[in-house]
Amino acid sequence: MKKLISAVISFIMLFSVSAFAEDVKISDWAEESVRRAHSLNIADEGRDYDYTAAITREEFCELVFNTIIAVQGSVTTDEKPNVFTDTDNSKVIALNRLGIISGKTDTEFFPNDALTREEAASIIVRMINAVMPMAVHEVYFMYDDMDQVSGWAEDSVQIISNMGFMTGVGGNKFAPKDNYTVEQSMSSLVRIYDSAKKKFEYTTPLGKIVTDKNGDSHINFAVETQATVALTKDASDINGTTVTLKTPVTAFTNQTTTEYISFDSFADIFGGEWKLNENRFEFTYDDSVKPETDKYTRETAGMDEWPNKTESVPVVFFSSIDTINVNGKEIDIVGMYGGDVFKTNILMYNGTLYIPVQTVAELLDYDLAYLEISA
Repeated sequence: MKKLISAVISFIMLFSVSAFAEDVKISDWAEESVRRAHSLNIADEGRDYDYTAAITREEFCELVFNTIIAVQGSVTTDEKPNVFTDTDNSKVIALNRLGIISGKTDTEFFPNDALTREEAASIIVRMINAVMPMAVHEVYFMYDDMDQVSGWAEDSVQIISNMGFMTGVGGNKFAPKDNYTVEQSMSSLVRIYDSAKKKFEYTTPLGKIVTDKNGDSHINFAVETQATVALTKDASDINGTTVTLKTPVTAFTNQTTTEYISFDSFADIFGGEWKLNENRFEFTYDDSVKPETDKYTRETAGMDEWPNKTESVPVVFFSSIDTINVNGKEIDIVGMYGGDVFKTNILMYNGTLYIPVQTVAELLDYDLAYLEISA
């Protein structure tokens, strides 16, 4: 086994530093991307690619599938039958099961047809949406030939240009009906791999978090204030079954919603302790000791009495972390708005970690938790 691994590593190193054979044509601008496509196993080793030629639909699907594996390590699909009568390529079938590709008819894929640029854009966008969602900014690209883009491809052309994974061909044109080449395909997919594998690092009070999702965001009119946690057993009868916790909390809120309390306040409620372990937030406490409560009385200020702030306050949402470990058990991080409970994330503001107050209700077996802002 050691000899096999060494041989594979030696081959990859040799490939990465040596030149392509003289009869292999690769455009100068694409050579580095093609090399990386091979080193990342996006391209199949031992296969004779015609890099400057139009790529076929089947070849492109193989590269797309290989990219998913390179990023994620594996992929899981359902076991529905192959719908295509003209290909039994396992990678094509897998992408169809994932909803990333479809045939030109209900039963025919046309694997040997050349792929157009607008077809490539649509497939790449569906791949990103299916397995590696990424943010898109509201920017419209005014290509001079947008009127030549098929209606079904317009959104994909805009999204893929916005993300920078495919760009125009020069002269402010996208050339949607032109064939996409092998080297162009590899270059785009290497860019996607690099973007998906990009790491962001944040220093929190509990240690560093390294994530592949950029957590930077903004909340307008942010306010840090003192509050009381109110809990109800019956979401349909809040005033009839509500209690408040005696432990005061520090709340992060704005003038439209109030739902986050600090980690320190969360720990004070339960008499527990937070720690960060391998990028996971863990909380331990004695669940036999219940927090003290008071009968609910409404003696708090209305929203019109909150501080009136007009600036945007930078906040980090840890969008890649949607669960916490509580006493050894993974639970969802949940928020509440208008009586509806939804899965959400932890945030950090001004060096303080906050968690949705609804998580308190989840641990204490209440339906809803919300905050009353102190007058």
